[in-house]
Amino acid sequence: QLSEYLAHLREHIDDYVACYRENYRQKKVLGLLDDSLPSDIDIEPRVEGLVVTGGYSQVAEEQAKALAERHGTRVQVMKNAINPF
Repeated sequence: QLSEYLAHLREHIDDYVACYRENYRQKKVLGLLDDSLPSDIDIEPRVEGLVVTGGYSQVAEEQAKALAERHGTRVQVMKNAINPF
């Protein structure tokens, strides 16, 4: 699913960049964005994928590792923990 989404983005990145820049410009003209923000923006056209997951056990880490190995996907695991003082 992620690889198909990335392929789509890469194929149409110029359209997405143009649309987002126009949307930003319109919001700036309408005063919907803070005056301290720039009047125009630069958008990096590079597209990368990252799966972020959260887990309470070793199972999440094992699944994330398997996903990364099987599909070459970058995976980041957020650890949910309670640390005593």
